[in-house]
Amino acid sequence: MQVKHWIIKQDINQDEIIEKISSWASICTGSYHQKGLKNLETLLFQELSQFPGKVSRISLDPIPVWGDQGVQSRLTSSLLKLEVRPHCPKQILLMIHYDTVFGEGSPFQTVLKRGDTLYGPGVCDAKSGIAILLE
Repeated sequence: MQVKHWIIKQDINQDEIIEKISSWASICTGSYHQKGLKNLETLLFQELSQFPGKVSRISLDPIPVWGDQGVQSRLTSSLLKLEVRPHCPKQILLMIHYDTVFGEGSPFQTVLKRGDTLYGPGVCDAKSGIAILLE
């Protein structure tokens, strides 16, 4: 089922969710673009904070970035965790990434809406997936 059809069947403000996805997709979150990843992480932390439970950031080990001369730098990143009802015997894990393959210099950084179709980095992948998970 297409996301559009799923949204229509739900009690969701379609314009609001499209605006959220467009806003997130306008942030450059290429896997090596630290500034954009941190910006989106902050927004996602705020979104998760609206739910009951505890939101936390878990620092991950630095990731080496390799070049011709070996390791050129190390990237730092975090995992966001929302824990709800930790005392319950059955738990569910929902997990998704929020980076894209499109780096800062990529021409594919603009979000466009043509008719009923939205184009942009992460629009048909994780950024729309996260928006739907949060609904």
